Order: sequence, then structure tokens, then C-alpha cells
Amino acid sequence: ERLRKELHWTKPASIRADRFTGWLAAAAEAGASPRTVNHYLQTAIAFCNWCAGQGRMEANPLRLVSKTTVTEPKLARRALTAAELDRLVKVDVKRGLIYLTAALTGLRREEVATLAWGDVHLDALRPYIALRASNTKSRRADTVAVNGELAAILRCRRPDRGESSDKVFGWVPKAQTLHKDLATAGIERIPAPELSLEEGF
Repeated sequence: ERLRKELHWTKPASIRADRFTGWLAAAAEAGASPRTVNHYLQTAIAFCNWCAGQGRMEANPLRLVSKTTVTEPKLARRALTAAELDRLVKVDVKRGLIYLTAALTGLRREEVATLAWGDVHLDALRPYIALRASNTKSRRADTVAVNGELAAILRCRRPDRGESSDKVFGWVPKAQTLHKDLATAGIERIPAPELSLEEGF
């Protein structure tokens, strides 16, 4: 709809590669990311392909327009120090336990969100979490050891009565909340491996 309005596409014959290329360049200069520019290009090409398939165009006029190269920024990674993790956990009691679980197990955000009590084996000689294949990024079942401190906290939280399918956490913080909590704790925002809640946002 935006392309139709700004490029005055009143009919299929109005779509021209030169004007569209100029529009993409202007969008990039105005601050649009390469990924956004390519999204508009892909959408326009898909529309023109549909028009050609329906006999509304003889050929796709945008077929030769090239994509913009997308370069992902390389961000330095480091682990949170014990002191930083302690400050983050203390920002909020409920969110703190979620952050602690992610940090001490290495679970991704989606894995924490889907974690059920039936997956958490706290009474084993060595407590562990059994990850279901459907919930892991690799789509493979796996097991993760649970730190003794975390196991003790989760035992206190575990309901006396409940179903094994009940979620350990009813929700997980969104990226914006995590970033605010990091700032409150005086921690520089980083994609830390030990704080894998960053993944998936």
C-alpha cells in the first residue's frame, strides 16, 4: 500500500524498475535498514510475479532489481560476572528467578517459557532438566544439569499439587524488560551467552 501511494502505482503498467530502484535508494538514505529495503523489494517482486501469472503483465518489470547486501553487526560477547548476575536477580523477585534459571542452565528464552514441571527432575541424585525435542532449537532432546542453589530454589517454588504439564514460569520477560533490568542493575547491555534470554527476541 505504501509503494502504491508513494510511487503512484495506479495500474500494473505504472510499475517501473527505474523509479522503484530510486525509491529504494531514497528509503535507504532516510535510514531504512538493508533488511527493510529487501523486504519491500521482495514484496513488490512477489506482487509482480502474481500479476504476470494472472496475465496482467507480460513479464515482471522488477525481475532484474538486485537485493541489498545485509551485513549482520558483530557484537562482542562476554559472560555476566557473578556480581552482575547477583545485581540483576535482585532487580525483581519474579523476573530474577527467571534470569537466574536462564543464566545457570543456558536455556534459551523459548526453552524457559515452555519449561514444565515434568521436565524438571529436582529429586534426582544430580538434579537435571530434560529438554523435549519439540522445545529445543536443534529439535533434539537433551538434558541440562541444574545447579544445587537453583535446584533448592525451584524445590521451594514447586507446587505440592499440580500436573506435570504445568509451566514452571507462567511468562518470561520481553526483551525491553530485560534491557531495562540490565540498566537498573548497572550492567552494560550485551548478548551474553550465560543470559540466553536475549535469544529469540
